[in-house]
Amino acid sequence: MKSTKKQDWKIFEETVAQIEKVLSPKGAVIKTPDRIIDKITNQSREVDASIRYVHNSMPILITVECRDRKKVQDDMWIEQLVTKQRKIGATKTIAVSSKGFTKPARITAKEYGIELRTCEKVSDDRILEMLEGFNLSAISIYRQLEEFKLKVENKNKPSGVVQPDIEKKMAKEKHNVVVALTKDGNEKIRLNDLLDMMDESIESDADRARKIKGDTLVLNIKIDENYWYYPVGNTNYGIREIQLKLRFGRSIQNVPIVSVSNYYKEKTPLAQFVTANLKLDEQTIAEISLVRK
Repeated sequence: MKSTKKQDWKIFEETVAQIEKVLSPKGAVIKTPDRIIDKITNQSREVDASIRYVHNSMPILITVECRDRKKVQDDMWIEQLVTKQRKIGATKTIAVSSKGFTKPARITAKEYGIELRTCEKVSDDRILEMLEGFNLSAISIYRQLEEFKLKVENKNKPSGVVQPDIEKKMAKEKHNVVVALTKDGNEKIRLNDLLDMMDESIESDADRARKIKGDTLVLNIKIDENYWYYPVGNTNYGIREIQLKLRFGRSIQNVPIVSVSNYYKEKTPLAQFVTANLKLDEQTIAEISLVRK
Protein backbone atom coordinates (compact mmCIF):
# COMPACT_ATOMS: atom_id res chain seq x y z
CA MET A 1 0.00 0.00 0.00
CA LYS A 2 1.33 3.42 -0.94
CA SER A 3 2.13 5.65 2.04
CA THR A 4 0.09 8.85 2.34
CA LYS A 5 2.69 10.52 4.57
CA LYS A 6 4.19 13.60 2.93
CA GLN A 7 7.89 13.50 2.19
CA ASP A 8 10.11 15.96 4.04
CA TRP A 9 10.98 17.93 0.90
CA LYS A 10 7.30 18.47 0.13
CA ILE A 11 6.60 19.71 3.65
CA PHE A 12 9.61 22.02 3.30
CA GLU A 13 8.26 23.49 0.04
CA GLU A 14 4.79 24.04 1.53
CA THR A 15 6.31 25.67 4.62
CA VAL A 16 8.29 28.11 2.47
CA ALA A 17 5.22 28.87 0.33
CA GLN A 18 3.13 29.68 3.42
CA ILE A 19 5.81 32.00 4.78
CA GLU A 20 6.23 33.79 1.45
CA LYS A 21 2.46 34.21 1.23
CA VAL A 22 2.47 36.13 4.50
CA LEU A 23 5.49 38.22 3.40
CA SER A 24 4.01 39.02 -0.04
CA PRO A 25 2.11 42.22 -0.91
CA LYS A 26 -1.62 42.29 -0.24
CA GLY A 27 -3.55 40.65 -3.06
CA ALA A 28 -0.65 38.48 -4.24
CA VAL A 29 -1.56 35.03 -5.56
CA ILE A 30 0.70 32.18 -4.45
CA LYS A 31 0.65 28.80 -6.16
CA THR A 32 2.70 25.76 -5.17
CA PRO A 33 3.88 24.07 -7.24
CA ASP A 34 3.34 25.94 -10.50
CA ARG A 35 4.19 25.47 -14.16
CA ILE A 36 5.42 28.32 -16.37
CA ILE A 37 6.12 28.33 -20.11
CA ASP A 38 9.79 28.57 -21.10
CA LYS A 39 9.99 31.50 -23.54
CA ILE A 40 12.90 29.88 -25.44
CA THR A 41 11.82 26.23 -25.76
CA ASN A 42 8.04 26.82 -25.38
CA GLN A 43 8.03 23.91 -22.89
CA SER A 44 6.30 23.92 -19.50
CA ARG A 45 8.74 24.30 -16.59
CA GLU A 46 7.90 23.51 -12.96
CA VAL A 47 8.76 25.87 -10.12
CA ASP A 48 8.31 25.07 -6.44
CA ALA A 49 6.14 28.16 -5.95
CA SER A 50 5.08 31.28 -7.82
CA ILE A 51 4.00 34.67 -6.50
CA ARG A 52 1.98 36.94 -8.81
CA TYR A 53 0.72 40.48 -8.19
CA VAL A 54 0.43 43.84 -9.96
CA HIS A 55 2.67 46.81 -9.07
CA ASN A 56 2.17 50.19 -10.76
CA SER A 57 0.01 48.48 -13.42
CA MET A 58 2.84 46.04 -14.19
CA PRO A 59 2.42 42.26 -13.64
CA ILE A 60 5.06 40.84 -11.31
CA LEU A 61 6.10 37.17 -11.33
CA ILE A 62 8.37 35.91 -8.55
CA THR A 63 9.43 32.27 -8.52
CA VAL A 64 10.55 30.35 -5.44
CA GLU A 65 12.88 27.35 -5.63
CA CYS A 66 13.60 25.18 -2.59
CA ARG A 67 16.21 22.62 -1.60
CA ASP A 68 16.00 20.62 1.60
CA ARG A 69 19.39 18.89 1.47
CA LYS A 70 21.99 17.76 4.00
CA LYS A 71 24.67 20.05 2.55
CA VAL A 72 24.87 23.79 1.85
CA GLN A 73 23.91 24.69 -1.70
CA ASP A 74 26.67 25.53 -4.15
CA ASP A 75 27.28 27.89 -7.05
CA MET A 76 26.04 25.40 -9.66
CA TRP A 77 22.44 25.50 -8.41
CA ILE A 78 22.42 29.32 -8.43
CA GLU A 79 23.78 29.33 -12.01
CA GLN A 80 20.95 27.01 -13.03
CA LEU A 81 18.38 29.31 -11.41
CA VAL A 82 19.83 32.37 -13.19
CA THR A 83 19.30 30.70 -16.56
CA LYS A 84 15.86 29.36 -15.63
CA GLN A 85 14.69 32.78 -14.41
CA ARG A 86 15.63 34.40 -17.72
CA LYS A 87 14.05 31.67 -19.83
CA ILE A 88 10.68 31.76 -18.05
CA GLY A 89 10.65 35.56 -17.76
CA ALA A 90 10.38 35.79 -13.98
CA THR A 91 10.79 39.24 -12.44
CA LYS A 92 12.75 37.72 -9.58
CA THR A 93 13.73 34.31 -8.22
CA ILE A 94 14.05 33.42 -4.55
CA ALA A 95 16.28 30.45 -3.68
CA VAL A 96 15.62 28.78 -0.34
CA SER A 97 17.93 26.26 1.32
CA SER A 98 17.57 24.40 4.60
CA LYS A 99 21.37 24.44 5.12
CA GLY A 100 22.46 27.76 3.63
CA PHE A 101 24.79 28.57 0.73
CA THR A 102 28.49 28.44 -0.09
CA LYS A 103 30.43 31.70 -0.49
CA PRO A 104 30.65 31.34 -4.33
CA ALA A 105 26.89 30.75 -4.43
CA ARG A 106 26.26 33.93 -2.47
CA ILE A 107 28.57 35.92 -4.77
CA THR A 108 26.82 34.64 -7.92
CA ALA A 109 23.37 35.25 -6.43
CA LYS A 110 24.25 38.85 -5.60
CA GLU A 111 25.70 39.42 -9.10
CA TYR A 112 22.58 38.13 -10.89
CA GLY A 113 19.86 39.25 -8.49
CA ILE A 114 18.85 35.86 -7.04
CA GLU A 115 17.49 36.45 -3.53
CA LEU A 116 18.71 33.92 -0.98
CA ARG A 117 16.70 32.60 1.95
CA THR A 118 17.48 30.04 4.62
CA CYS A 119 14.74 28.07 6.39
CA GLU A 120 16.20 26.25 9.38
CA LYS A 121 14.23 23.92 11.62
CA VAL A 122 14.81 24.59 15.32
CA SER A 123 15.92 21.59 17.39
CA ASP A 124 13.35 20.29 19.86
CA ASP A 125 15.46 21.18 22.90
CA ARG A 126 15.55 24.84 21.84
CA ILE A 127 11.85 25.29 21.08
CA LEU A 128 10.76 25.91 24.67
CA GLU A 129 13.63 28.32 25.24
CA MET A 130 12.91 30.22 22.01
CA LEU A 131 9.15 30.41 22.58
CA GLU A 132 9.26 31.27 26.28
CA GLY A 133 6.05 33.10 27.14
CA PHE A 134 4.38 32.11 23.85
CA ASN A 135 1.66 29.48 23.72
CA LEU A 136 -1.29 28.49 21.57
CA SER A 137 -4.79 27.68 22.72
CA ALA A 138 -8.03 26.86 20.93
CA ILE A 139 -11.52 27.94 21.98
CA SER A 140 -14.17 25.37 21.10
CA ILE A 141 -17.76 26.57 20.92
CA TYR A 142 -20.40 23.96 21.63
CA ARG A 143 -24.16 24.23 21.47
CA GLN A 144 -27.04 22.54 23.23
CA LEU A 145 -30.62 22.55 21.96
CA GLU A 146 -32.78 23.75 24.83
CA GLU A 147 -36.10 24.09 23.04
CA PHE A 148 -37.66 23.31 19.68
CA LYS A 149 -41.21 24.30 18.80
CA LEU A 150 -43.44 24.02 15.76
CA LYS A 151 -46.38 26.37 15.32
CA VAL A 152 -48.83 24.87 12.83
CA GLU A 153 -51.89 26.08 10.96
CA ASN A 154 -54.85 24.60 12.82
CA LYS A 155 -57.78 24.59 10.37
CA ASN A 156 -59.89 22.52 12.78
CA LYS A 157 -57.20 19.87 13.13
CA PRO A 158 -56.04 18.63 16.56
CA SER A 159 -52.69 20.46 16.38
CA GLY A 160 -51.88 19.59 19.99
CA VAL A 161 -50.53 16.21 18.85
CA VAL A 162 -47.72 17.75 16.78
CA GLN A 163 -45.31 18.77 19.56
CA PRO A 164 -45.52 15.49 21.53
CA ASP A 165 -45.08 13.51 18.30
CA ILE A 166 -41.95 15.35 17.21
CA GLU A 167 -40.43 15.31 20.71
CA LYS A 168 -40.85 11.54 20.78
CA LYS A 169 -39.03 11.23 17.45
CA MET A 170 -36.30 13.66 18.55
CA ALA A 171 -35.58 11.51 21.61
CA LYS A 172 -34.84 8.60 19.28
CA GLU A 173 -33.32 10.22 16.18
CA LYS A 174 -31.65 13.24 17.80
CA HIS A 175 -30.63 15.99 15.34
CA ASN A 176 -31.26 13.74 12.36
CA VAL A 177 -35.01 13.82 12.95
CA VAL A 178 -37.23 15.05 10.08
CA VAL A 179 -39.03 18.17 11.30
CA ALA A 180 -40.74 19.21 8.06
CA LEU A 181 -41.49 18.14 4.52
CA THR A 182 -42.03 20.33 1.49
CA LYS A 183 -45.58 20.40 0.16
CA ASP A 184 -44.72 18.14 -2.77
CA GLY A 185 -43.08 15.69 -0.33
CA ASN A 186 -39.83 15.59 -2.32
CA GLU A 187 -37.62 17.24 0.28
CA LYS A 188 -37.14 16.37 3.93
CA ILE A 189 -36.06 19.11 6.33
CA ARG A 190 -34.07 17.73 9.24
CA LEU A 191 -33.24 19.39 12.54
CA ASN A 192 -29.57 19.46 11.50
CA ASP A 193 -30.54 21.60 8.49
CA LEU A 194 -32.20 24.15 10.76
CA LEU A 195 -29.23 24.19 13.14
CA ASP A 196 -26.95 24.94 10.18
CA MET A 197 -29.35 27.67 9.12
CA MET A 198 -29.19 29.13 12.63
CA ASP A 199 -25.38 29.07 12.59
CA GLU A 200 -25.41 31.08 9.37
CA SER A 201 -27.84 33.64 10.78
CA ILE A 202 -25.86 34.34 13.97
CA GLU A 203 -22.40 35.02 12.59
CA SER A 204 -22.18 38.74 13.41
CA ASP A 205 -19.43 39.93 15.78
CA ALA A 206 -22.06 40.55 18.46
CA ASP A 207 -23.52 37.06 18.07
CA ARG A 208 -20.07 35.44 18.17
CA ALA A 209 -19.30 37.32 21.38
CA ARG A 210 -22.57 36.08 22.89
CA LYS A 211 -21.79 32.48 21.91
CA ILE A 212 -18.35 32.65 23.50
CA LYS A 213 -19.93 34.17 26.60
CA GLY A 214 -22.35 31.24 26.79
CA ASP A 215 -25.64 33.03 26.13
CA THR A 216 -28.86 31.45 24.88
CA LEU A 217 -29.86 32.51 21.37
CA VAL A 218 -33.28 32.13 19.75
CA LEU A 219 -34.10 31.79 16.05
CA ASN A 220 -37.64 32.20 14.76
CA ILE A 221 -38.39 31.01 11.23
CA LYS A 222 -41.74 32.12 9.79
CA ILE A 223 -43.08 29.98 6.97
CA ASP A 224 -45.98 29.98 4.55
CA GLU A 225 -48.13 27.08 5.80
CA ASN A 226 -48.60 26.02 2.19
CA TYR A 227 -44.86 25.41 1.80
CA TRP A 228 -43.77 23.12 4.70
CA TYR A 229 -45.84 20.64 6.64
CA TYR A 230 -45.43 18.11 9.43
CA PRO A 231 -47.23 14.73 9.18
CA VAL A 232 -48.85 12.92 12.11
CA GLY A 233 -50.48 9.70 11.01
CA ASN A 234 -52.55 10.51 7.94
CA THR A 235 -52.86 14.21 8.76
CA ASN A 236 -50.51 16.90 7.38
CA TYR A 237 -50.14 20.08 9.43
CA GLY A 238 -49.00 23.22 7.60
CA ILE A 239 -46.12 24.82 9.54
CA ARG A 240 -46.41 28.56 10.28
CA GLU A 241 -43.39 29.08 12.52
CA ILE A 242 -40.39 27.18 13.89
CA GLN A 243 -38.54 28.30 17.00
CA LEU A 244 -35.06 27.11 17.98
CA LYS A 245 -33.48 27.96 21.31
CA LEU A 246 -29.78 27.09 21.64
CA ARG A 247 -27.51 27.52 24.63
CA PHE A 248 -23.85 28.03 23.80
CA GLY A 249 -20.73 27.36 25.83
CA ARG A 250 -17.00 27.17 25.35
CA SER A 251 -13.97 25.15 26.33
CA ILE A 252 -10.32 26.18 26.08
CA GLN A 253 -7.68 23.65 25.06
CA ASN A 254 -3.93 24.17 25.03
CA VAL A 255 -2.39 23.31 21.65
CA PRO A 256 1.09 21.75 21.89
CA ILE A 257 3.74 23.18 19.54
CA VAL A 258 5.54 20.42 17.64
CA SER A 259 8.01 22.29 15.40
CA VAL A 260 9.48 25.72 14.71
CA SER A 261 11.43 26.93 11.67
CA ASN A 262 13.33 30.23 11.35
CA TYR A 263 13.29 32.01 7.98
CA TYR A 264 16.19 34.29 7.07
CA LYS A 265 17.23 36.62 4.27
CA GLU A 266 21.01 36.38 4.52
CA LYS A 267 21.39 36.86 8.30
CA THR A 268 18.27 38.99 8.74
CA PRO A 269 15.33 37.13 10.34
CA LEU A 270 12.15 37.54 8.28
CA ALA A 271 9.67 35.20 9.95
CA GLN A 272 9.14 32.18 12.13
CA PHE A 273 6.96 29.23 11.12
CA VAL A 274 5.25 27.42 14.00
CA THR A 275 3.26 24.20 13.71
CA ALA A 276 1.05 22.72 16.41
CA ASN A 277 -1.31 19.76 16.73
CA LEU A 278 -4.89 20.20 17.92
CA LYS A 279 -6.58 16.98 19.03
CA LEU A 280 -10.18 17.07 17.83
CA ASP A 281 -11.11 13.58 19.03
CA GLU A 282 -9.50 10.19 19.65
CA GLN A 283 -9.02 9.56 15.92
CA THR A 284 -8.52 13.07 14.53
CA ILE A 285 -5.68 15.56 14.92
CA ALA A 286 -5.63 18.90 13.08
CA GLU A 287 -2.32 20.56 12.23
CA ILE A 288 -2.22 24.30 12.85
CA SER A 289 0.34 26.50 11.06
CA LEU A 290 1.27 30.01 12.20
CA VAL A 291 3.70 32.48 10.66
CA ARG A 292 5.20 35.02 13.09
CA LYS A 293 6.79 38.04 11.44
